[in-house]
Amino acid sequence: MANDGMPTLELEQHPRRDDLARLMRTVALTAADERRARFADGLEELLRDAQLSPEDGRVGSFNVLKALQRAEPPVAEGRRVLGTLLARGVALDPPPDIESTQRVAEALAWLAAHSYLDALSAIDDLLDEQLAARLWRALATLVRDADLTGAVRGRAEALAAIAALSASSSAAAREACNALSREVGDVLLARASTTKSGPTTQPPEAPAPVSAPLRGEIVAAPLGPLGLFLWCVSGLILVRYFGRFVARVLLRCRRPAELTVAGGGVTVDAKLDVLGRTVREQHLHIPVGNLARAVREVRYPRLAMYAGLGALALGTFVGVSLITDAARAGSPSLLALGAIIFGLGIACDLVLSSLWPTRKGEHRVVFVPRKGRALALALEDVNAADAALKTLEHAKLARPSASH
Repeated sequence: MANDGMPTLELEQHPRRDDLARLMRTVALTAADERRARFADGLEELLRDAQLSPEDGRVGSFNVLKALQRAEPPVAEGRRVLGTLLARGVALDPPPDIESTQRVAEALAWLAAHSYLDALSAIDDLLDEQLAARLWRALATLVRDADLTGAVRGRAEALAAIAALSASSSAAAREACNALSREVGDVLLARASTTKSGPTTQPPEAPAPVSAPLRGEIVAAPLGPLGLFLWCVSGLILVRYFGRFVARVLLRCRRPAELTVAGGGVTVDAKLDVLGRTVREQHLHIPVGNLARAVREVRYPRLAMYAGLGALALGTFVGVSLITDAARAGSPSLLALGAIIFGLGIACDLVLSSLWPTRKGEHRVVFVPRKGRALALALEDVNAADAALKTLEHAKLARPSASH
């Protein structure tokens, strides 16, 4: 992405090119922060501070300072000079950390999308390799965020960023493009992420497998330890379960869903049924890049064992107490009652601990995104759930393991 043309060649020999570059950086980034595509605001004061005269802005037949003062965009050669100056200004005063790099990348993408000022095309030529790689990664993050939110605002910047990424010859940019082509769900962004640097020596990746659809019902996602503690301490846990009871039993609310896992993410088509009628349909998508964790859980896997132990302990305590009292009082009926209660405790423990676990437990698959609410799907087909999670394991983002 070299900048050709006589004005850009003369810029290299300009005695005050660095002063012009720093001025250009200040003017452009300020305009991006204020979301305005005109650059004349506050320019006179900046020129006085930098001690620049109108003649200092002349680069060949093009005058940088006069172009900034005008509202209409300059010719193509002039636009390349301004973009080169802005890129040089970023190189002279590089952002010190990741957060400031992200802000600069967002400002450059906004300028490229909403004004005539394009510095993205000069990143590879004027910035050192490390700083350029940081900016390319920051631009890739901008594209991911725009794809996750799906909002109109920010999509133009994402398109400008991904166009610059795909046109770059940088290894960091190519790596970001390859990742974005697999992660983003926006069709236009995914197509624009195809690199134009020609064929590579690496063979193309095999298409990611797609899991069979999982059919189940969307349920409330499990609470974290702190959240569960606060709900229990405040007593709101009772209100929570009462609300579920009313919705489930009285209103017959159901949320049947079909979930598909592919290399690009998790897609859910769900419905909300109330009193047997569908009142809402919903389509959800969690891209792989936004997925923090995905697991299959067994709800209350040891509840039967604990209930059996409790029954055994209660039967033993009550039964032995009655047997002891019966032996002291010489009462056969009381002795028989104690023996029966003791035997019932043993029987309950046997049934709950040994026979009950042979029933199918209730399983749910939980997807926890980095941004957004967690999603839980209750289901019975455990094999299909594990197969779906193995698809995500192929992307190295999940493990198909049950929590016990």
